Amino acid sequence: MGPPNWNGPARRSARKSSRPRSSPPDPPSPPPPTPTAPTAPTNLVATAASPTQINLQWTNNASNAAGNTVEDSLAGSYTWTTLATLAATATTYSVGSLTVNTNYSFRISAFVGGLTSGYAAANVATPVPAPPTPAGFTATLNNSTVNLTWTDGALESGYVLQRAVNGSGFTVLANLPANTTAYADSTLTAGSTAQYKIQAGNPTGNSPLSSPVSVTIPALPPPLTGVVADGTGLRGVYFDNMTLTTDANTLSRVDIALNFDWGINPPAAGFPRTQFSARWTGQILAKTSETYTFYTVSDDGARLWVNAQLLIDNWKDHAPQTNPGAITLMAGQKVDIKLEYYQNGGGGANLQLDWSAPSFLPAPECPRRLPVPRS
Repeated sequence: MGPPNWNGPARRSARKSSRPRSSPPDPPSPPPPTPTAPTAPTNLVATAASPTQINLQWTNNASNAAGNTVEDSLAGSYTWTTLATLAATATTYSVGSLTVNTNYSFRISAFVGGLTSGYAAANVATPVPAPPTPAGFTATLNNSTVNLTWTDGALESGYVLQRAVNGSGFTVLANLPANTTAYADSTLTAGSTAQYKIQAGNPTGNSPLSSPVSVTIPALPPPLTGVVADGTGLRGVYFDNMTLTTDANTLSRVDIALNFDWGINPPAAGFPRTQFSARWTGQILAKTSETYTFYTVSDDGARLWVNAQLLIDNWKDHAPQTNPGAITLMAGQKVDIKLEYYQNGGGGANLQLDWSAPSFLPAPECPRRLPVPRS
């Protein structure tokens, strides 16, 4: 047996089996997916929660968003400012520190990477705040009328005036427009006490009610009725108007003296305390032949006829004034006398009639008792 042949097939097989085998290459990785913009939000609703706060709510439609952006703009300016960046699932946001009574625009978008969705947008106005309580609310009595005044505030669209009479509950007396500063109540009856409150309002809400103010209407004096035993006086006819016009409320009575100081009271029960009139008629008998001077003291208008002559004509509004008028009468002569009067509010109401002559002076308890009324 000869020496081994190291170059033979066995050697070649051994060499072949000792070589390492190479692995097949890995397959290439798939390309990353192309990003897509998120689906835009929808149904944005902007609601005013207060004069300085707007609440936003929307439908979030994005499944791949990284977040949401809230922007605002003054309505019509188209200059948008980012207010907040919110979580991907956000559906609400509150915007505060806004200017009252201002129009705003809002929009919401979703984003991922550098991609942004379309917008959901809404416009809204911050409301005017509720007005403050009217200041300086006061009540004063002028004749029969309660004059209510206050200071006009701001932001109101109107006023509500309330009244309670003689301890009853408060009810609405009047609804008044914006910028009103006064109201006159002439519907109270004598002897009653009224309380008043006022508040301002607008579509946002009402102010707190003011503190109450109170006024008491004086009781009526006892009416003059009938005739005294000796039958003296003038027949007076009273009218509930300033034009001496007869209606269902006309009152006729005999007044024994014309010395009235009604002040803020009506001339009789059932009559107004202002804007009334009266006419007195009768006859007088001159005791001596001489010049007689008649005097009226009135607030407001008065005019006097004696023996068909107009002696005094002060038929206009005025404060208390004394007016004289003279006429010559003969002893034993009966002459007609007529006195007319009206009152038109503002201040008190009063009327006096007196006369004098060289032979006598007016009685200190002015005026004199009057003679028998003419039938």
